[in-house]
Amino acid sequence: MSIARLDTAISTRTTIGDRSALSFRIGSEFSFYDFADVGPFGVGGGMDSGARYGVGATFSSQIDDEWGYFVGGSVMASPGEGASWGDAITGGGVAGFTYQLTDTLRIGAGVGVSSRLEDDARVIPIPSLQWQINEEWRLATTSRGLGVRGLELTYEANEWLTLFALGGWASREYRLDDNGGPAPDGVLRDERVPLYVGATFKAAEKVTIDLGVGGSVWSQFELLNSGGTEIADSDADPALGGWIGATVRF
Repeated sequence: MSIARLDTAISTRTTIGDRSALSFRIGSEFSFYDFADVGPFGVGGGMDSGARYGVGATFSSQIDDEWGYFVGGSVMASPGEGASWGDAITGGGVAGFTYQLTDTLRIGAGVGVSSRLEDDARVIPIPSLQWQINEEWRLATTSRGLGVRGLELTYEANEWLTLFALGGWASREYRLDDNGGPAPDGVLRDERVPLYVGATFKAAEKVTIDLGVGGSVWSQFELLNSGGTEIADSDADPALGGWIGATVRF
């Protein structure tokens, strides 16, 4: 099987006083799946395309020079082609704290809780790390538009070029079409552990271009019926992929 994705988002960050900030993000992602024409994920089984539309906000604040905290929430709609939007909505929230250990190292921990389609809510630990190792090297937790939540190591080669390596975890699920296939109104899940390397180019003062290559060292698909019972699951072989992205700041 193969996948192509298109991801777009708008995000803002507003400072509140001297110690607080409110971040807001609205985004969409379109995924196009091409499964082999055999088995439950093939023709009439899985899906050809799915979308995710999300909106979320996070409030962060410093209690003092060392301790800080963050809270946030989000709502997501994940309909596959022909699926009902009303049955494709999930939501969740996050909360945690941070601690300034040194001038260059901030650590933290939190927890996220999110509902799932046809399953119990998922509880996710959220570690936080911001470490400026030296002037060029930086190690930090991140959540990129690639849908990956994980750890990123960056090297600032010069003011125009930054190299990075990123690894983590990505999870997606989609409500399936109401009609047809072995799982009408069911759920397709796509979970994976991706690794990427790439470069960020500063094309202009407020414009950056990302180029990268990588793949998933582990990935699994699950097909559930409308009652949440698993119909099929399949692991995919490691595969190579690439991406290109652009960010414009105002």
